[in-house]
Amino acid sequence: MATQDVVSGVRQVASLVSKLGKRQKAGGDVSRLAIYVDESAPRELVGWVRDSFMPAGDAVEVDVEAVSGQGLVRVHSSSTAAIVVSGGASEVLSELVIGFAEDRLPVCVVAESALDAPEIAGRVPEGSKVALVTATSAQALQSKLASWLVDALPDDLAFASCFPFLRDAKSDQLVGSSAAQNLFVGLLQVGGSQLPVMTANQARLAFDLARVYGVRDLSVQAVGLLGIVASGYALRGVYRGFARVAPGLKPLERAAIAFAGTLLVGAGARKWLARDGKAKEADADSGVDLLGPRC
Repeated sequence: MATQDVVSGVRQVASLVSKLGKRQKAGGDVSRLAIYVDESAPRELVGWVRDSFMPAGDAVEVDVEAVSGQGLVRVHSSSTAAIVVSGGASEVLSELVIGFAEDRLPVCVVAESALDAPEIAGRVPEGSKVALVTATSAQALQSKLASWLVDALPDDLAFASCFPFLRDAKSDQLVGSSAAQNLFVGLLQVGGSQLPVMTANQARLAFDLARVYGVRDLSVQAVGLLGIVASGYALRGVYRGFARVAPGLKPLERAAIAFAGTLLVGAGARKWLARDGKAKEADADSGVDLLGPRC
């Protein structure tokens, strides 16, 4: 049975690696961020937004437009998300935000205070993805924007790969989601071995984290994958040890170990990938990019 488990696990993980590798090579549609800057917005606030969204790669295209107190503003309906930097309650900004809301696109109003936000109460469809972020420091602004973008675009990895301030929040989401999936696999799956499924989930997590941190070199990812497969079988040994001590708690033990193990794998992968990403950025700064494009 152990040999069959190993063969099954290797096949499932190999299949996942093949699919993810093809998807990575093929690429995908470029995400787009539209930023509208009110001409009356505080310069300091505008600078914080500008510095936050200086892209570290080309997976996200950023469109920036100035907004005056008069005239119509073009709504980029092809955008993935939009940010409106507001300096006061103007009808032009209100119509802009309402336009994105009606198209069901995530839009965030950034202002110094709620008093400086456009008036949209009762004018947007129910369930619209409209948020208001107020901040008095660059750090607070980035923290709130990161939470908003990760929640508004749960399946998008491009933004975090291109904007480093998003990486911690996105990584937290990915690791938590993968750990929850393996928790339910451990609790609910009946018959056969859960290890291949759990290991495949962890492998997918590793690939997603690699993209978030801008690491796309397949050899680097392969080393991490070997570590994940090895950790999966090490965790199975831990589980069997617990099962011998308290055989009546098998599903709970399996689920708890799967959850904790995935959290540990995620934490280790994040630390390793962040270090590799910094090394790669240093190579790029010196004119030598050994690992290829960041996004």
